[in-house]
Amino acid sequence: MDVEGPDDPRCEEQAPAPVLHVVGNRRIIFATPGGDIRTVRIAATDDLAVTTPPPGTRPTEEDLIIQTLPLADAVALADRPGDIVQLLAGRYWLPLAGPEDPDQPPWPKPIELVGRRGDPDLPITIRGLGHKTILVGSNAVVPCYPHLPRRSHFSFFKLIDCEGIAIEAMSAETCWPCLIYAEDSRWITVRRVVAVDSLYLVFARGSGSHHYLVEDNHWQQDPTGALWDEIPWAETHGFRTAGLRKGSYRYYNGALFGSLDIAGSVIVRGNHARDAFNAIRMEVRDLPDSEAGNRNVEICDNRFERIRDNPIEPEGHALNWFVHDNQFVNCHAWFSLDGVRGGFLYIFGNVGWFTERPGQIHDPNSGGKVFKFIDRADLLAPPTPLPLPDQPIHVFNNSWFLRTWIAKSGLIRHFHHYNNAVQFCRPEDFPPCTCLPGRGIIEDLFDGGPWDPTVSFDHDLCSVEFAGQIATVVPPQESHGHGGSDPGFIDPRHGDFRLTGSPLPGRPIVLRAGQDWPDARDWMGGTETAPPPIGAFAGQDRFVGPPFVHLPAPPVERPRIVRVEWARERLEVVFSVPLAPGQTINATLVTPDGLAGKPMATHLDGRIMICDLVGMPAAIDPAAAAVILSDRPLGVNGSPATLWGSADPRVRFGIVVNLGMAC
Repeated sequence: MDVEGPDDPRCEEQAPAPVLHVVGNRRIIFATPGGDIRTVRIAATDDLAVTTPPPGTRPTEEDLIIQTLPLADAVALADRPGDIVQLLAGRYWLPLAGPEDPDQPPWPKPIELVGRRGDPDLPITIRGLGHKTILVGSNAVVPCYPHLPRRSHFSFFKLIDCEGIAIEAMSAETCWPCLIYAEDSRWITVRRVVAVDSLYLVFARGSGSHHYLVEDNHWQQDPTGALWDEIPWAETHGFRTAGLRKGSYRYYNGALFGSLDIAGSVIVRGNHARDAFNAIRMEVRDLPDSEAGNRNVEICDNRFERIRDNPIEPEGHALNWFVHDNQFVNCHAWFSLDGVRGGFLYIFGNVGWFTERPGQIHDPNSGGKVFKFIDRADLLAPPTPLPLPDQPIHVFNNSWFLRTWIAKSGLIRHFHHYNNAVQFCRPEDFPPCTCLPGRGIIEDLFDGGPWDPTVSFDHDLCSVEFAGQIATVVPPQESHGHGGSDPGFIDPRHGDFRLTGSPLPGRPIVLRAGQDWPDARDWMGGTETAPPPIGAFAGQDRFVGPPFVHLPAPPVERPRIVRVEWARERLEVVFSVPLAPGQTINATLVTPDGLAGKPMATHLDGRIMICDLVGMPAAIDPAAAAVILSDRPLGVNGSPATLWGSADPRVRFGIVVNLGMAC
C-alpha cells in the first residue's frame, strides 16, 4: 500500500513560485479574488492553457504552486506582448473607491488599461477558466442610460489607446453599462465570454478604434425574458413627450456589440445573443463623409434570439458589410437600414424563423418586419442630402419562415433582393393573433411615392402569390419569381431549412469588380447552365457565398484569412486583401497525429494563395490536416499577414516539426 508519511517528498511544504511565471518568451501572471496561493498546471501548448488539479489529488511534477495577485494588481503588471493574466476560480469584485468614507457610498473602480501595446498575433491576454471565473459588476442602471457609454461611465474593463488586447474565457454579470469599454483602441479580441444583465457587452468609441473580434460569446441582456414578451416596445425604445425621449426601460436599448464613430474592421462571429433589445448597434454621428466609419464589417455564424428591436442596426453609415450564415429566431425587425448611407452590403445564406409573437396583445409594436427603412415623413428638408445608400445592397439566397412582411414601407435605394426562399405561416397553425393573414413580400414601399428604379425584387420563391404592390408596380418586379410555391423546407418552425427535394434554380450571381463589390475581380455564383439554388440550401448543403473582401480605406489592413477552400487536389487560402506577387511561400500539411507531408510550393493569384495537392499521400486528408505556411505572406502594401480573426484556425505560420513523413 502506498502510504504517505512525514518523510514523503510529495507532502513537503513547497515555497510558491514567483508572481511572474516565465514560459519561453511569455509571462503568466496569476490572479485570484484575494491574492492567495494556488496550485496549477500549465500545458505545453501554444496558448499555455492553464488547469487546476482535481481536488484531493497528490502533487505531481506537472503541478506548480504559485503566489497569485488580486486582479487589478495582476493586470497592472501585464505590459508586454504575449503577457497572460490568468484568472483562477472565484468570484471577482472590483476594488472600491472610498470604502472608508461614511459620506461617500463606495463605488467599484474599473480596471483601466491605458496605452498598453500587445500584438494582433501575440496579444496581452486576460483569460479566465470559463464558468469557474465570474466577474461581478455589482452595479445597477442609473438615469443616464441609455446614453452611449463613455470613459466616465462604469465598465469592468476600460481600454484607452490600447492595441493587441484579448479578453477571453470568463463569465460576467451585472456590469452596467458594459463589461468592456474601449476608446481609440485597436486589434481587440473578446471571445468565449458568458454574460448576463448589461446594456452592452462591448462598446467601442472613437475614430482610432478598429479591428474588433467578438467571437463565441453568449450574452443574455435580460435574464427574466420580460423584455421580449411583456415590456411594451415603446417603453424600451423610448417615445417623444414634450421634446424629450422617455421610456421606463430605455436602459435596455443597447447591444452585444455597440460603437460610436469608429473606423470599422469588425468581426462578430459565432455568438449567441438573446433576450435583448438589439444585437449589433454601430452608430456614426460626428464623422465627415470622407471618414464616415462603420466600414468593413463581417457578421456571421451568430444566433440572434428573442431580439425585441433590431439584431443588425447600423446607424448613420455602413460601408462594406457582409452579413451571412446567421440564425434569426423570434426577432422583431431584423435589419434596420433606417437612414443609413453607404452601401456594399451583402446579406446571404441566413435563415430566420419564429415560434411566438413578441410583446403583449395590446402592444402596437408587435408586428415586425425583416427590413426597416426610413419613412418619408422622417426625411429632412433640402438641401440636406437624403440619408440613403449610394452603393448597392445585395440580399440573396436566404431562407425565411415569417409571420410578417419582408418590408412594410419606407424609402431605400440600390436594393436588390433575389434568390430568396420565403414561407409564410398559416393562421390556423398558430394561436390567435400570432400569424396574421395577407402578408407578403412588401406592403407599401416608398410610402405611396413612385418606385425607385435602382430597387429590384426578382427570382424569389414565395409560398404566397405575388399580390398587391409587388405585382403592380412599374418597372415589373418578380417577373422570374415563383409565387404560390412551397419552398420545400424540411421543418422551418424548428429551424431546419434543408430541402425535402431539389432546389429551384435561381439567378446566377455576378458581383462586378468596383461596381457591385470592392474586390478587384468579379465574383460569380453559378452560371446560366449551372445556376445557384434559391434559398440558403442546395438540398442538404448550405449555399456558399462570396468571401469577405476588405474595402480599401484607412486604417491599414494586414492580410487575414477569410476563407479556406479544400478539395482533394487543390487548396485555396483566401485573404482579405491582395497579396504582393513574387513571394515564395511553401505549405506543409500536418495530420492531427503529427504526420507531415512534404512542403509544397504555393502560387499567389490576387488575394488567393493556391496549393496544388496532386500526389498528396493517401494518409493525409486535406480536410482534416493543419496547414503550416513557411512564412507570413505580405500584402501589396507590404503589411505582413496576421492570424488575427482567421476564419480557419488550421492554417498557421511557422516551422514544421516533423513527427513523421508521409511519402
